[in-house]
Amino acid sequence: MNLLLKIPQDKLLHFIVGLFVYMAFHFIHPVAGLIAGLVIGVGKEVYDDFHKNKHTPDLDDALATLFGACIGYICGL
Repeated sequence: MNLLLKIPQDKLLHFIVGLFVYMAFHFIHPVAGLIAGLVIGVGKEVYDDFHKNKHTPDLDDALATLFGACIGYICGL
């Protein structure tokens, strides 16, 4: 439980989004869920990079989103 408290809220939200994106796309194909998680994670950070006045791009955010999709994939095996 203490480990979850140490994870920044932003990273947990990215993880949850990645998990939900995977769940939305895995019905097409499990790999489609992984690809969607990757595209959404990287796409959000590219968006942030183009809007630096209001957002801060962070590779760790993209990785947290992808990690959420990967956990969804593993749970579906």
